[in-house]
Amino acid sequence: MRNFYKKTITKVLIIVSFLLFISGFSIKPVIEVSVNIIGNENIEKITKSVFLSELLDTNKFTVTLVDNIKHLFFEMNLQDLLSTENVILSKREYSKGTLSVILYLRNLNVRKETVEYVRNDVSGDYIYADGKYIRVIQGAWFKFDGKNYIQDENGIYVKGTDGKYYSALAFYSRVPHENTYYVLDCSISYTLNVESTDVKKGTFDTHLSVPLVEHRYDPYNNKLLRIEYPSSDILDRFAKSISFELASRLMDLRKLYGFVENVRMPRVLIDIGSIDGVKPGLCFGVYDGNNYIAELTVARTGGDYSECEIKYIKKGAKIERGFSVVEKKPDFVIPLGISVLYMYHPENLGDICAEFSVKTLDIHREELSSVAFGLSYDLSSSVTDTFHVSYLHRMFSSPVYFIATLKIPKDSASHITLIPMMGLNVRFGIFTLRALTTIDLSNFEIGGGISW
Repeated sequence: MRNFYKKTITKVLIIVSFLLFISGFSIKPVIEVSVNIIGNENIEKITKSVFLSELLDTNKFTVTLVDNIKHLFFEMNLQDLLSTENVILSKREYSKGTLSVILYLRNLNVRKETVEYVRNDVSGDYIYADGKYIRVIQGAWFKFDGKNYIQDENGIYVKGTDGKYYSALAFYSRVPHENTYYVLDCSISYTLNVESTDVKKGTFDTHLSVPLVEHRYDPYNNKLLRIEYPSSDILDRFAKSISFELASRLMDLRKLYGFVENVRMPRVLIDIGSIDGVKPGLCFGVYDGNNYIAELTVARTGGDYSECEIKYIKKGAKIERGFSVVEKKPDFVIPLGISVLYMYHPENLGDICAEFSVKTLDIHREELSSVAFGLSYDLSSSVTDTFHVSYLHRMFSSPVYFIATLKIPKDSASHITLIPMMGLNVRFGIFTLRALTTIDLSNFEIGGGISW
C-alpha cells in the first residue's frame, strides 16, 4: 500500500510539473484574416464561363485567397508580429489582430496573345538578343581568345546566320501559336488592426494577368503541347498575386510595438522590454490614434518594460497612458537654415543679406538658438562689402530672439574693422523682422525677409 501511494504521488508531481512547464510557454498571437469580394455590374456582363461562375457564385476564390495570405504571412513571420523571438511559443493560439481585405472586382476579360516563338533549350535554333529573335547555327559553340572566335564545345558563344557572335542563355523554336489569359482589374482595400488600433490601412489598384491556355514545346517528339489550366489553378494564381501585393505593403510592419505604460516627463515607460527584443538605443514613435506625436529613444530595459527618453514631442501634444508605440528609424532632421533679408540704413539704399545658420533645436524641434554667417550686398555701391557673424537666442517661449552681430566690412586700407551690433529678431512662420543698433546707438538698421 505504501508503494502504491508513493507511485501515485510521484505521478501527480510529474503531471503538475509538466502542466506548470507548459503554462510557462507564451501563447502564440496570430492575425486573423478575413476577405470580402465584391463584383460590380461590369463583371456580370462578361460571357459566363466555368471560372467566372465559380468566382461569383461560390466561396472558392475567397477561401483560396485567405489560405494564400495566411501561408505567405506565415513565411514572412507576420503571424508572429507581436511575439518575441526569445520566448518559447506554445501551439495554442489567440487572436490579437485582424487583417480585413475587401476586393472590388472592376473588370474580368479574356486576352489572346499571338506568339511566334516558344522556349526550346534542347533543339531550338533561335536566340533572343538586341530586342529581336536571331537564328543561329544549331549545335555550334565558340569561345573568344581575345582576338578571334574559335569553335569549342565548352564555349559560351553561338554564331548567328548574320555572321555575328552572341552569348546565349536560352534557345527558342519558331512555332506560331496563341496563348489565352484572364485579365483581372481590381481595387483592394485592407486594414490591419491590432488590439483595437488600426496599425496600417490603405487602398491600391492592381492589374493581374493569369494564363488560361499556354503552350510548351516538346523537343523530343518535336511538337507543340497545349496546356489548359483548370479553374482551381487560375484561382490559386490570382490569389497568390494578390497576397504578394498585400505582403509588399505590409513588410515594413515587422517591427516591435507596444503601448505607453506611464509618463514622467521627460521619460516614458512602455510595456515591452528585453524579452521582446528591445535594446537600448532603439527608436519608437508615439501615436495618438493614427497621429504621430512624439519620438522616443530607449535608455534602459527591463524584462517586460523599457524606459525611454523623449527626443521629440509635437508642440501642444501630450503623451498619455495607452498610446501606441511603434519601432521606427530616427527622424532625419537637419538643424540648418537659410535667410534672405533686406536691411535698411538711413544713409543709403540698404543691403540685401544672405545668411546660412546652424541651429540648436528644442524638444519640439523649434529653434532655441543659432549661429549665422552672412554676406551683405550694398544696393548703393552694387558690391558685396560686408561679412557678418550673428548669434541668436530665443527669449523665453516667444518668437522673439535676442541677436548679437559682429560685422566685418571690406576695407581698402587692408586692415580689419569690427562693428558690433545688437538687437531683436522676430519670426512669424517663414517671415522675419529684424532691428539692429550699434552699442553707442549711433547707427541702426531695420528690415526683414524670409527664413527657412
